Amino acid sequence: MVALPVTAEPAPLVRLLDGALQSDGQLAGAEFGTVAAVVDAATLREDAFSDDWLTDRGLGLRDDDDRVIAEALAPILAAADVIVLAGQTPAPDVAFAVADHLRGDGSHVVSAEPRQRHSRAP
Repeated sequence: MVALPVTAEPAPLVRLLDGALQSDGQLAGAEFGTVAAVVDAATLREDAFSDDWLTDRGLGLRDDDDRVIAEALAPILAAADVIVLAGQTPAPDVAFAVADHLRGDGSHVVSAEPRQRHSRAP
């Protein structure tokens, strides 16, 4: 299992692992598992459109990280196979709507309450 820092963009790691998983790579024969992103259902709408600086919230990867919350959140959700809406059960409809808008094709949005699940066809 690999856990990235909260605001780390997953694309560079995915590219690195993809190369290592090739037949001549260091991880030949291994397979990718599921990429999951866990978000706070109560604040997802605010965070997805926030122009707050990551550093102002103590979430910057470096002291000079010049990204805003929304800019960090969007690629994380787009890369996830599963987005878990945590913290508030049942998850608000608006959290499902925002996650649905930001997720990638074929991904799923689930709530901490197992009966709530949305999927998008590939």
